[in-house]
Amino acid sequence: MSSPHDFDFFHGEWDVHHRRLSDFLDPDSGWEEFEATNRCWSLFDGAANIDEMTVPGEGWQGLTLRLFDPAARVWSLN
Repeated sequence: MSSPHDFDFFHGEWDVHHRRLSDFLDPDSGWEEFEATNRCWSLFDGAANIDEMTVPGEGWQGLTLRLFDPAARVWSLN
């Protein structure tokens, strides 16, 4: 069973080194590496969790929104 506090360990601001495949559909493609800053916080007494990523060297940002369903006690990625 999950709880609204499952992602509390991730709260804060982090300097992150990422590594990903250049083409995620091609397992033989080369790897790309880049730096980013991640910031994570919760909303609505833990019912929502936002993970924001800023990638200054690449000129883009990303965001993950997690929502907690208290009736089913599960998280969803949105």
